[in-house]
Amino acid sequence: MASHYVNKIAPTNLHSPFGMSNQASVDQYFTFTVGKLDAGMAILIGDRASQIEFPSLLLPSECTTGSVVRISVARNQKEEQRKKQEFDDLQENVLEMFGMRGPVTPSLQLRAVTQTSITLEWDKLDIATAKLLSLDIFRNNERLAAIPNPLHNTSTKLSGLEVNKPYSFHLVMRTTAGTYTSNVIKTKTHDMNDTSGISVCFGFMDGSHINQDGDYVDGELEAGAKELLQQLGAKWSDKIQIDTTHYVCTHPRGRAAPGIGEGHPAGQMRGAMFSKAAQLSIPIVLPHWIYACAESKKLVPISQYYMDKEPPNAAQLRKSIGRKSIPSTPNDIAVGPRDESVPPTPATKDDNVPPPPPQKEEE
Repeated sequence: MASHYVNKIAPTNLHSPFGMSNQASVDQYFTFTVGKLDAGMAILIGDRASQIEFPSLLLPSECTTGSVVRISVARNQKEEQRKKQEFDDLQENVLEMFGMRGPVTPSLQLRAVTQTSITLEWDKLDIATAKLLSLDIFRNNERLAAIPNPLHNTSTKLSGLEVNKPYSFHLVMRTTAGTYTSNVIKTKTHDMNDTSGISVCFGFMDGSHINQDGDYVDGELEAGAKELLQQLGAKWSDKIQIDTTHYVCTHPRGRAAPGIGEGHPAGQMRGAMFSKAAQLSIPIVLPHWIYACAESKKLVPISQYYMDKEPPNAAQLRKSIGRKSIPSTPNDIAVGPRDESVPPTPATKDDNVPPPPPQKEEE
């Protein structure tokens, strides 16, 4: 015999004291005979050989095959409204959370340009409720590299570029909500006569000190260097940043600070910024290099201005600044025992001068 769902069965014994007019809200009773009964399902047979499958657990426990049961059917409109409102609220929450606001396209900005590097930055990524898949930097429309730790990093420095050459850069952010491409930055690396890309971090400088009020006072050497940097269109800081191009100092110990002078034990130790510059391979040079750039009005090679060198303009600076403000020879710079974990600062691409070959040890 064919099986039918209950909503397809015409009622055979309808018991409703209110008749059919209110059947949408009033209980309707149907009579069936239990035809087959097992642990999970019962076959209920109605008049005219109609039958339905009914869960056995919902039947009275004393029912057996042949028992006659009456099933009441009613519509619960109040519960329908509650469930409909619950579903509508859920839809509104889903729309507000996932449909009203999506990820924000990253906005790329140019932070610094030098002869061989470009520093880019952007705001912290806003991906709304999506998941970040990748963040890639493109150079001249070709993928260059993935940005490490993209949810926290907001800048990158691209080195090894050619001098005086145009470049274009953009970011591509891939998320579970789609792919977003940033604006395109078009720029050009500087030529050797452009010194505006210089960004100096000053370390310990001879003549600079902390006065009795606890204020840092530039010595004549440092004050002159800062004035020249301003004339060159360059900038400086006392902390290493992502766009720092040179670390300038006369001694590897820490920069003067309240309570830490030349005679203080901590003042004789290697400064944290000095060690960081060495770790990041930032060129460490004497302030003579700044004076040389200002005199030449262009970026000069740094190979002659390392801390263990006698700068070619040392005698000239001693005459103009004074013997007490600047060391005369490399021996006057008390660098102390060499730290083998920090190699000498190598020449960079800006120098256009290769470093000297290593000396062979005598047998």
